[in-house]
Amino acid sequence: MIETITLYVILIAVCTSLAYLAQKTERFEYVAYAIIAYSILFSMRYGVGVDHLDYLHTYLLPPESTDRENLEIGFLAFMRGCQYINLHFTIFFGIIAFTQLYLIFRAIKDYRSIYTHLMTTFLVGCVWLSFSNGMRQILAFALFTYAITLIDKKKPIWHYICLIAACLIHKSAIILLPLYPLLIFRRIWFSNIKTQLILFGLAVSISILSINLLELFSTIISKGAELLGYDYYTQNMKNKLLYDENITIGLGFLINATIDFIIIFFSNKVKDEYKKTWMPVAYNLYFFGALISYAFIKSQLVRRINCYFYGLDFIIGAFTLAYLYKEKKLFYFIILGLYIIKFIAVMSKMEQNTALFRFFWNYM
Repeated sequence: MIETITLYVILIAVCTSLAYLAQKTERFEYVAYAIIAYSILFSMRYGVGVDHLDYLHTYLLPPESTDRENLEIGFLAFMRGCQYINLHFTIFFGIIAFTQLYLIFRAIKDYRSIYTHLMTTFLVGCVWLSFSNGMRQILAFALFTYAITLIDKKKPIWHYICLIAACLIHKSAIILLPLYPLLIFRRIWFSNIKTQLILFGLAVSISILSINLLELFSTIISKGAELLGYDYYTQNMKNKLLYDENITIGLGFLINATIDFIIIFFSNKVKDEYKKTWMPVAYNLYFFGALISYAFIKSQLVRRINCYFYGLDFIIGAFTLAYLYKEKKLFYFIILGLYIIKFIAVMSKMEQNTALFRFFWNYM
């Protein structure tokens, strides 16, 4: 346990230092070095989660195996290409880890003041847990994040090229296709802070009261999930996907809810500070995703689909941290402290949440 924490603390120190150096020298390659360090370390992990072990098992199968039929053609082609040139599975995972995070940072390349804060929310906020496990959908999410920048630049062709690539990696990305005209038509959907906080409060109340909003729509949702590529889960984990009684509301819930509350409370000021960036556009999706996340907190299926929206939380959090550091130091240290507490909480349960770092050579 101590070894794992030490390893992560060293990684955080190295990556945030490189991000800060990139921020000060205006040289993006230092960010790339940080991402490489992260990718090398995480490519050597074992037992990251069920999905990760499934990908490992699939990668080690002979090329002629038919057990890959549930993979989209884009991801399958990449996997087979790596196998064809006999790449070790750690390199395969390393390339995916690098591409995921590189696309995220590429989206904020022009906004140097965000570099260090984004590396902080990603690493200290333990976002990497989902990046390592659900790597195929997260890769599609990373492509979508970059595609959001193309909405703001009014480049529809390149935006849809990114989305098509995302669909070829995980078909659930098809739900993102209608967003371009909606976000071009109206750049800011949510501007009234009081209304946002009321809606957020209602969503949080629903989660605390354990109201199952999916019960009446379980059949429709299951059918829709199958179309989005979650048929394996609906066939094998239907009840848990729709409503998981084992999910508890504890410290992690309170930390996340407080962070989201602060982000929403200062959102107009942050959007005004970064009005020339794509942050205001991304905030629309984040806020929508936050409401869905809390209202349907006990549905694993909704959480997976909602990844494209609420998954932006650590990016919006980075923009918020940058603003608070400049204008509201007290709230900056409050939200940074919450991220640190979240990191400690995750580390304290590393056996259950797969944060425990295990090198693959000890288990293979």
